[in-house]
Amino acid sequence: MKRKKSGGVYEHLSKSGLLEHGNPEEIEREKAAYWRNYRREHKKAWRKSGHSVTIMLDDAENALVKGAAQIHSVSKTGFVKEAVLAFIMIIGLSSKRSEHDR
Repeated sequence: MKRKKSGGVYEHLSKSGLLEHGNPEEIEREKAAYWRNYRREHKKAWRKSGHSVTIMLDDAENALVKGAAQIHSVSKTGFVKEAVLAFIMIIGLSSKRSEHDR
């Protein structure tokens, strides 16, 4: 199987001159540095565009979510996300509802 010789990492190595004049250790070190930087920038961009929520479930709640997710053939995270969004769309959450429940 041939290796792909195009793309970001090879372009970076070519610009730095390591592809033509570098030894294997320098090339591997530079590749690792390239991918570290690439992942850092990708995560930074993701954090700017995405939002996350963390919830804690006890064992019974986890089993309930896991079972429901398996029935619908999605991950637990995907199921929770779909369920919350469906709840908001169908039932709706408003300040009036929370005042009424008090």
